[in-house]
Amino acid sequence: MATEQEVVDIIIKPMISFYRAPDGMNGDTDKLIAVKTQFVRALSPYTTRALESAWDRVISRHYGWEWPTLQEIVREASLCS
Repeated sequence: MATEQEVVDIIIKPMISFYRAPDGMNGDTDKLIAVKTQFVRALSPYTTRALESAWDRVISRHYGWEWPTLQEIVREASLCS
Protein backbone atom coordinates (compact mmCIF):
# COMPACT_ATOMS: atom_id res chain seq x y z
CA MET A 1 0.00 0.00 0.00
CA ALA A 2 1.26 3.43 -0.91
CA THR A 3 1.48 6.14 1.72
CA GLU A 4 -0.15 9.53 1.29
CA GLN A 5 3.25 11.07 0.57
CA GLU A 6 3.99 8.45 -2.10
CA VAL A 7 0.69 9.17 -3.87
CA VAL A 8 1.51 12.87 -3.74
CA ASP A 9 5.05 12.36 -5.05
CA ILE A 10 4.25 9.81 -7.76
CA ILE A 11 0.92 11.12 -9.06
CA ILE A 12 -0.24 14.48 -7.71
CA LYS A 13 2.93 16.58 -7.93
CA PRO A 14 3.75 15.53 -11.51
CA MET A 15 0.11 15.98 -12.54
CA ILE A 16 -0.04 19.49 -11.12
CA SER A 17 3.35 20.39 -12.58
CA PHE A 18 2.74 19.04 -16.08
CA TYR A 19 -0.98 19.59 -16.66
CA ARG A 20 -3.37 22.47 -16.24
CA ALA A 21 -6.09 22.16 -13.59
CA PRO A 22 -9.62 21.73 -14.98
CA ASP A 23 -11.74 24.85 -15.30
CA GLY A 24 -13.05 25.99 -11.95
CA MET A 25 -10.15 24.51 -9.98
CA ASN A 26 -7.53 27.23 -10.34
CA GLY A 27 -6.96 29.13 -7.15
CA ASP A 28 -9.61 27.25 -5.17
CA THR A 29 -7.69 25.79 -2.24
CA ASP A 30 -10.68 23.93 -0.81
CA LYS A 31 -11.27 22.11 -4.09
CA LEU A 32 -7.59 21.24 -4.43
CA ILE A 33 -7.55 19.78 -0.92
CA ALA A 34 -10.67 17.76 -1.69
CA VAL A 35 -9.12 16.44 -4.92
CA LYS A 36 -5.91 15.48 -3.10
CA THR A 37 -7.94 13.66 -0.45
CA GLN A 38 -9.88 11.69 -3.06
CA PHE A 39 -6.76 10.81 -5.04
CA VAL A 40 -4.98 9.58 -1.91
CA ARG A 41 -8.02 7.59 -0.79
CA ALA A 42 -8.44 5.93 -4.20
CA LEU A 43 -4.77 5.30 -4.94
CA SER A 44 -3.29 4.34 -1.58
CA PRO A 45 -4.38 0.67 -1.87
CA TYR A 46 -1.88 0.24 -4.74
CA THR A 47 1.85 -0.32 -4.47
CA THR A 48 4.29 2.39 -5.40
CA ARG A 49 5.43 0.24 -8.31
CA ALA A 50 1.86 -0.02 -9.62
CA LEU A 51 1.39 3.75 -9.27
CA GLU A 52 4.63 4.52 -11.11
CA SER A 53 3.68 2.19 -13.95
CA ALA A 54 0.12 3.52 -14.01
CA TRP A 55 1.32 7.11 -14.23
CA ASP A 56 3.66 6.26 -17.11
CA ARG A 57 0.81 4.53 -18.94
CA VAL A 58 -1.65 7.37 -18.31
CA ILE A 59 0.62 10.11 -19.58
CA SER A 60 1.57 8.10 -22.64
CA ARG A 61 -2.11 7.92 -23.68
CA HIS A 62 -3.58 11.11 -22.24
CA TYR A 63 -4.84 13.73 -24.67
CA GLY A 64 -5.02 17.39 -23.82
CA TRP A 65 -3.37 19.58 -21.25
CA GLU A 66 -5.81 19.19 -18.36
CA TRP A 67 -5.36 16.70 -15.55
CA PRO A 68 -6.12 13.09 -16.36
CA THR A 69 -9.12 11.81 -14.46
CA LEU A 70 -8.83 9.82 -11.29
CA GLN A 71 -10.68 7.02 -13.06
CA GLU A 72 -7.97 6.83 -15.74
CA ILE A 73 -5.28 6.51 -13.11
CA VAL A 74 -7.17 3.96 -11.01
CA ARG A 75 -7.88 1.83 -14.09
CA GLU A 76 -4.20 1.76 -15.01
CA ALA A 77 -3.11 1.10 -11.42
CA SER A 78 -5.48 -1.87 -11.32
CA LEU A 79 -4.00 -3.21 -14.55
CA CYS A 80 -0.47 -2.75 -13.20
CA SER A 81 -1.17 -4.52 -9.88
